[in-house]
Amino acid sequence: MILRRSASESAVFEESTSEGGPAKIEITGRQAARIALNIVMLGAASNAAYYTWVTFAPSTAIAVRGMDPSGAYFASLLAQFACILWLPVCGMLSDKYGRKPMVMAWGLAVILFTIPIDRIVTDQPWTLFVAQLMGLGGWALLAAIFPALLAEQVPTQARARGVGFVSSLSVAIFGGTAPYLNTWLNTIGMGHIYLGYVMFLGLVACIASMMIRETSGVDLNDITVPSSGKSGT
Repeated sequence: MILRRSASESAVFEESTSEGGPAKIEITGRQAARIALNIVMLGAASNAAYYTWVTFAPSTAIAVRGMDPSGAYFASLLAQFACILWLPVCGMLSDKYGRKPMVMAWGLAVILFTIPIDRIVTDQPWTLFVAQLMGLGGWALLAAIFPALLAEQVPTQARARGVGFVSSLSVAIFGGTAPYLNTWLNTIGMGHIYLGYVMFLGLVACIASMMIRETSGVDLNDITVPSSGKSGT
C-alpha cells in the first residue's frame, strides 16, 4: 500500500492522458485477442520451463534421483548466481540484435535443451548444476527482456491491464500446472510426454518470434495495435 500510494505514473502514460497528447488508439476485440495471444505464446514456454528447470528442480532431484538435499540446493544456488551474471549480457544482445532473434533463440533452446536437461541429472549435485546452468542460460535469453517485451506488445492506454491480466493468466495455466503435470506423468511412467509438451511450447515461442513486431528501440508512444501498419510494426 505504501509503495502504491507513493508511486508515480510513467511519463508515457501522463502524456497519453493529457490534453494535446497522442490520440487514443481504438482497440477492437480482434486486435485485443491478437495481443493476448502474442503474450500467451511468448510466456508459455518460459513459465513451464522455469518452474520445471529452476523452481522445482532441486526438489525433483532429491525426491526422484536421490540427491543429497544440501548438495542439490547449493548446486542450484550456484547456477542461479551464474544466471544473474548472464542476464545483463542477454539484455545487451537484445538491444543490439532486437527482440525477435532473442525470442527465436529462446524457443530453439527449449527444443534443444529439454531432453538433455532431463537426462543429465543423477544423484550427483554437479549434474544438477550443469542441467540448471543450461536451463537458466537459455531461459535468460527471454527473461532478460521479458518485462519490456510484454510492455511493447500493448498500446499505452491498455498496457497495465493487458500485460497484468493476460501474463498472470499465462503463468497460472502453464507455470502453475507444470510441476503437477511433470510429477504425474513421471509417476505413471509417461515422463516423455511432458518432455514433448515442453518442447512443443518451445516451438510455440519460435512461432511467436515470427508473429510479433520488432520493438527494440521503438518509443512506447509509438507502440500500436497489431496489423495497424503504423510505426512499431
